Amino acid sequence: MDGSIPDAYTGGLTKAQQTRSSIAPLDLETRVSTRKSELIAELIEYKKGSRLDAAEAIDRIRDRLADLARIVKDSGNGVFDDRARTRLTTWMAR
Repeated sequence: MDGSIPDAYTGGLTKAQQTRSSIAPLDLETRVSTRKSELIAELIEYKKGSRLDAAEAIDRIRDRLADLARIVKDSGNGVFDDRARTRLTTWMAR
């Protein structure tokens, strides 16, 4: 069996589909975590500076982090379903 025929034990998914579905959430979580860390670092840098546009940038970053917190909170126990993954992907695209 070359993995291209769906197996009854895999819920009808091929091996390639199983691999993609198990890797994709981890990859998304890693990218979201990395972006969150980047935003926090930017926030800290803006707070250190005294530039006039810093207040606006700080508000924008806080809004992004608040959006992320809502998505994570709405997902419940941290297990992301398809809806949460879609929301996270959209969040990353902004």
